[in-house]
Amino acid sequence: MRHRAAVLTSVLGAFVAGCGGESGGGPTGPTEGNLEIIASTTGSALDPDGYALWVDAGAPQPLPANGADTVASLSPGSHTVSVAGVAPNCLLDGDNPRNVDIAAASITSLHLDIACSEPQTSISVGASTTGEDLDPDGYQVAVDGGTSQALSINGSVLIDGLTPGDHAVALSGVADNCAIAEQNPRTVTAVSGRTANAAFSVSCSPIPLAAPGWDIVFKATVSDTDEGDVYFLSADGTTLTNLTNDPDYDACPAWSPDGHTIAFCSRRTGTMSVYVMNADGSGLTQLTSGSFSTGPSWSPDGTRIAFTRATGSATEDIFLMNPDGSALTQLTSSGHAGNPVWSPDGTRIAFSVAGGFASDIYIMNADGTDVIQLTTEAGRDAATGWSLDGTKIYFVSDRNGGEVLLPYAMNPDGTGVTQLTFGTSSVPFPVWSPDGSKIAFSTGDRLYMMNPDGTERVPLTASWHSVGSPAWRP
Repeated sequence: MRHRAAVLTSVLGAFVAGCGGESGGGPTGPTEGNLEIIASTTGSALDPDGYALWVDAGAPQPLPANGADTVASLSPGSHTVSVAGVAPNCLLDGDNPRNVDIAAASITSLHLDIACSEPQTSISVGASTTGEDLDPDGYQVAVDGGTSQALSINGSVLIDGLTPGDHAVALSGVADNCAIAEQNPRTVTAVSGRTANAAFSVSCSPIPLAAPGWDIVFKATVSDTDEGDVYFLSADGTTLTNLTNDPDYDACPAWSPDGHTIAFCSRRTGTMSVYVMNADGSGLTQLTSGSFSTGPSWSPDGTRIAFTRATGSATEDIFLMNPDGSALTQLTSSGHAGNPVWSPDGTRIAFSVAGGFASDIYIMNADGTDVIQLTTEAGRDAATGWSLDGTKIYFVSDRNGGEVLLPYAMNPDGTGVTQLTFGTSSVPFPVWSPDGSKIAFSTGDRLYMMNPDGTERVPLTASWHSVGSPAWRP
């Protein structure tokens, strides 16, 4: 019996010894537990080499993308499990690292869910533009024929959400006088986890000056010390004449309806005032004095001039006077009205009212009665003229956001607002030619002309230090 008892004890000892100590086995003893970690990876483009995991500060162990591993001989209590090696296009659900409670003499299971998607990458497309007469409204860029995005002439745009591999990057909207140095479209190889670059170099050649077709006057400066003068450009573009030639500020010219007289504003007496002169610059006559006065606008019959006049240290309103400066009459009293423009029949005046950094367009009868607000959009709205038949009011606005002023048209009751041109460059205070077929405007240093829809944009003058306030001769 004694011999049989010894054998049984030996067998039991061997059995107990064989119940623990190897990865993947059961509990190693009454005071230790095992952790089974199960990975489930779904989606597309699964992680090709699996993951790495470790518990607390232990050595890392491999974990397949879809499979399990067991960490044995863990003491009861809380342990920290960390997972690494997850591909950038895959996402591990839940916290990482995370805490797991281990119970003695048991197996605890931890499920890890990883979702993968097609890898994403991006391409940064840049443009560098040099030369003269640079593209005025920027470019468009598209990848693989997708939706185009705006690209400034010297800037960049990031196009993301792309799969790794080769992509066709195309630049469009380049002006006829500009050329792209690189192949267009061009193939760009995008790698997962990195941003590829596609740089386009654009060079622009000077555009020949165009003849305006009608005589036109404008304000210009030749240097930063020049206050500005009123210049005359002939209809055929061959004659350019300084009409005012005065050391002080001269600007805002406006033709009389018969084309014989030009009203303008000047600071030559110390205070901005309204003057008139003959079409050749002779016969200078001062019409206003005392209060700051600017922005003269002739009535269609030539019998009155509307203009903006200061009514206080920080207020201004619209006034009327005869062409000789007599019969001064105040039309508005808001304290922030200006920029009057007459309707073709002379019965109404559109004007702007400013408030802070915004302004809106109003309309009133020529005697100042029946004032109606036409625009209420946030930003700046300023009337610039009327259509020949009086059915439209032209204005500029930055209502689309940013600092870009673009031309619009609307009905005289404020309805039917239509944007006329598009782009990333401002078209400040455009003026329509006598037959309505052209728009003259300034980009700051040059005078340009274009069709009302923004096409066939051509320069009328060479570059100046500054150019503005164009006005067509009737």
